[in-house]
Amino acid sequence: MRFAAPAAVRLTLRNKRVLVVLDNAEQLLGAAPQLAELLAATSGLKFLVTSRTPLHISGEHELLVEPLALPGGNAAPATLGEFPAVQLFAQRAQAVQPDFVLSKENIGAVVEICRRLDGLPLAIELAAARAKLFSPQALLARLEAAEGAAPDILTSGARDLPARQQTL
Repeated sequence: MRFAAPAAVRLTLRNKRVLVVLDNAEQLLGAAPQLAELLAATSGLKFLVTSRTPLHISGEHELLVEPLALPGGNAAPATLGEFPAVQLFAQRAQAVQPDFVLSKENIGAVVEICRRLDGLPLAIELAAARAKLFSPQALLARLEAAEGAAPDILTSGARDLPARQQTL
């Protein structure tokens, strides 16, 4: 993709404070030199970029997004639902199965699912989306059965999402 910033765009942005948000910018890596050109030509322009790959341009600051916090092996049972990975699973499961609740019966399986998925938000979301079809115990069994390979529950997301967001 080749994007040439016209002089009029550079002139318009030159003295303005503007924040441009680019999500999934790995699709725009070819335009990185032109983004750098715009940054150099304008003092108030900033980009906030999400990407799986750095742009590798001058002035770029990378912020690594860490996996979500998981309960350790010695976490008190009463606190398991307070961990961000477990909370994300519960929220996404409730989105597809409104009567889903964390309970004594399923919390262990939910915690283990989140651990097996290394606290990765996209993986947790893909697994939790299957709560309409499978209990957490059944989801965990599928993850265990697929040891070393991508389980089916993580390879087919919503059809209206871009392909890169449908699978892990």
